[in-house]
Amino acid sequence: MKTKIFAVVMGMFVLGILAGTGTVLAEELKVRQPTQSEIGKMVNCPVMNIKFEVAKNTPVVDYKGRTYYFCCENCLKDFKANPDKYATPATESQPSQKPSSP
Repeated sequence: MKTKIFAVVMGMFVLGILAGTGTVLAEELKVRQPTQSEIGKMVNCPVMNIKFEVAKNTPVVDYKGRTYYFCCENCLKDFKANPDKYATPATESQPSQKPSSP
């Protein structure tokens, strides 16, 4: 009897941890619509690595200091499943500044 109670308690504990982890990811990956200033902008889809123009129905996610635009819902789904696979550090997206010649 004690073994069954222990197994049930451990199962609830593990499920609680997994549910908590999923909740954190869901909070970090809130999908939004593009702003007026983003519509018409040329961007790259982080999953397909293709260039496309942001439309009013383009899925957008702000993640770890960067904004990601997705060409389709399938790419958004792939990103949500493993965001760190497709995310790039914020510093990589910034163009490097070359010193000007005298």
